[in-house]
Amino acid sequence: MKKIKLLALLLAAITLVSGCNIQLSQKDSDISREEKSDDERSDKENSNKENSNKESSNVASTLTSADPDKKEETGEGSEIEAYREFLRDYYDEEEQEFYATILLLDEDEQYELAVLVENGIDAYDVYLYLYEDGQVVSLNEDGFYSCGADGNFYYFSQENCFYYEYDSFGGDTSKITEYVYSIQDGELVLEHEFSKETEYDSEESTYYVDSEVVDEDTYEDYESEYDAYSNDSFLWLNNSFCDFIDEKDDIEKALSRDYEDEYYEAIIAPVTCDKPVIYLYPEKDNTYISAQLDINGYFTCLDPAFNMDNGWNVVADRNGDIHLDGKTYDYLFWEAELYANFSFDQGFCVAGDETKGFLEKVLPQLGLNEKETSQFIEYWLPIMEKNPYNVISFQADEYTDCAGLEITPKPDTMIRVFMAFYESDSYVELPEQTFTSPEREGFVAIEWGGSYVR
Repeated sequence: MKKIKLLALLLAAITLVSGCNIQLSQKDSDISREEKSDDERSDKENSNKENSNKESSNVASTLTSADPDKKEETGEGSEIEAYREFLRDYYDEEEQEFYATILLLDEDEQYELAVLVENGIDAYDVYLYLYEDGQVVSLNEDGFYSCGADGNFYYFSQENCFYYEYDSFGGDTSKITEYVYSIQDGELVLEHEFSKETEYDSEESTYYVDSEVVDEDTYEDYESEYDAYSNDSFLWLNNSFCDFIDEKDDIEKALSRDYEDEYYEAIIAPVTCDKPVIYLYPEKDNTYISAQLDINGYFTCLDPAFNMDNGWNVVADRNGDIHLDGKTYDYLFWEAELYANFSFDQGFCVAGDETKGFLEKVLPQLGLNEKETSQFIEYWLPIMEKNPYNVISFQADEYTDCAGLEITPKPDTMIRVFMAFYESDSYVELPEQTFTSPEREGFVAIEWGGSYVR
């Protein structure tokens, strides 16, 4: 899932469903969006960083490495031609941006089609189609809602077992619900529904199986029966690994790539996300604040440790002191491996021995104060000044799309500075980035971090 915790828990974060060969009970088909919304609507030392950075990916080996000429093209079956015509009509009729891919959901060799339609910031509805009796047939007219934000869609290739997970946070509880599906006689069938609702304060949970309250032991029995932990072959459907249909010519590319091949090629080399730190400056002392991350990847280091789902509940003062479990912190620290595609279309090429002056000039333009700038330089300068040149680009959507951050109460000013860079032996010409310095007003939240891309 997108909200995967530490590396050792990467597989364990996928709950409740594999067991696709088990005889499953039949239930009603699609769950509409309305029905769903009713039920849930230490900083590391720099001396260690150079070693860990050796494991980070090369610019050419991240998502941009996908080369259609090097990929096995799918066979041109009847369904591909039908999907081609369907997508051409879809392109003409729809005004929304969308992505498309082909995948193997059930046991046969015939591809299904997935269309991801944007329904908000970083959120997509997933629509599934199959080819039957010479026609393209919709499997879920309402779509799997808000994938990439509050929902996630997973499947096991050619095992006829796939599921939609929906996370909801509101009031005093968080709730995770997973819907297990299969395809039967050309229709989408809901096999099982599992939910766990947890209170923030007490961490007490209520468990549901097929909408009925059960005790924890019963829930765990189902968990062991439908345990996906032992099966690491699941695929997470994400628009990052699909083809964006910007013009009709893009349809051919989308239909020539098996999503499974694209997915595994892309996730082989996640990008190291080094030391993002979050500063909190509320307008009043002793302000209760929650900060929650939603990343496309997995966490590798946290300080302090999370005390809520993928985040922290803390108390902060106007001077930026953050209090948690009897300790005081300057900032909230996290690191992760992200499935990100950083861009170097614009930026700067800076000689290693000029890096300090460059950062002292640029970071205040991006909104960092003197303390934040000093701590940024203290961390990154020992790494960067050794290089002949550093090609630097401050990331925007390329970073925030795969590292969501939600802070409650909502800050009046949110500034996120993420620097990606790589070493070069010679000067590199590239268009220079320009910035508009943000105003720091009211409740201010600041984050900075970076990635040494090799």
